[in-house]
Amino acid sequence: MVGRLKWVLKKLWIDYPNYKIRHNSDLFPLFINKPMMYPKGEKFQYNNTGYVLLAMIIEKITGMYFDRYLKENVFDVCDMKSTGYYELDRLPAKCANNYIYCADTKDYRTNIFSVDAKGTGAGGAFITVRDIIGFWTNLLEGKLISNWRIAMQGVRIYEIPACKMVSSGIGMFGEGTFNKFDEWLSSQKRGLFPKDFLYWAGEGFVWLYMYEDGMDVPKEFEIIDFQGGLYAVATDIDQKTDKELMNTEINKFLSENGFERDTSRSELGNIITSPLVKKIIGYDQMNYYFPIKAK
Repeated sequence: MVGRLKWVLKKLWIDYPNYKIRHNSDLFPLFINKPMMYPKGEKFQYNNTGYVLLAMIIEKITGMYFDRYLKENVFDVCDMKSTGYYELDRLPAKCANNYIYCADTKDYRTNIFSVDAKGTGAGGAFITVRDIIGFWTNLLEGKLISNWRIAMQGVRIYEIPACKMVSSGIGMFGEGTFNKFDEWLSSQKRGLFPKDFLYWAGEGFVWLYMYEDGMDVPKEFEIIDFQGGLYAVATDIDQKTDKELMNTEINKFLSENGFERDTSRSELGNIITSPLVKKIIGYDQMNYYFPIKAK
């Protein structure tokens, strides 16, 4: 593998020396108008050119070189004073060189003739551990992306309409009534979204399923009126949820968006993972529904 890598890198720079690579556009001659290695869709192979194009989109929109844009909008904002896209022949003091293993000498050597002279959208920034901490701290505190945007990745607002539900009554998993409800529920046609909900009723669980006109409901199950309303919804791995962390995130989201908890209604939950998906990923994902109302 090492020999193959050395051969590829050596061939890559024959017609276009790596010391010419100082900007994203400098990489274009290496792949523009070149024949495809294989027909599209035939196989996957990692490729840096997509990230180079993304960086050039940023340059086109902002009118700034990619590294300058990152410096002003990320590095400076996060006080990352030791981070930058430095040129290999102009490295600042105390900046470490990169090394790769050389099989023929069984030792390490610098890789300055194996990579771009300056990093691009495909990578190449120099950074310290302290600056990495600064980046993540500012990201999670909303200095780079608004807190609303971060929170919305994990919390959604659902409005469940008032409707009729088939109720299992209070019970526990493994017991007769719950087993029968599970069998009946499993016989229903699966839709795009789950129609069942579970909540804790103090002495056991109650399992609900959205009722539809003409539905054949076993006589041991009751059809009830469901109040509906607004819910803050978060997703996690079933039975592995950090409830304290989830509640902290929910409360933070509610306080920032004009909501508060509605303690008059029960919290709900449902499994959203299909049998096929569970077979692939090996676990169930669960939605947690927290009843809320506008302040």
